[in-house]
Amino acid sequence: VSVSEVSFDSAVEDIQWLGGDHRTVLLKTQKGRIYRSTDAGKSWNDITSSLSEGTVPGSNFAPATVTVENVVVNGADKNVVLIQGSKHTHFISEDGARTFRR
Repeated sequence: VSVSEVSFDSAVEDIQWLGGDHRTVLLKTQKGRIYRSTDAGKSWNDITSSLSEGTVPGSNFAPATVTVENVVVNGADKNVVLIQGSKHTHFISEDGARTFRR
């Protein structure tokens, strides 16, 4: 793991390493945003907007982005990630946090 100076929206609250090679890293901030690195922490992307509550049928409102409360990585398969979000909204990824389903 290499360390470089990076600014996030708030203090780091949790870090989880994914996959067998640990090059993919998820970072949760105190404000409930989630960042993903695929190069062992050298660069980061804010992926919070990929987690949304979805739209209500017939509604003209854009889906609300979820505030991340917890990140849990499956101990048996490090590519499986559960994101516990605000308002009882949960997401799961089976591909190292590339995609999520509600």
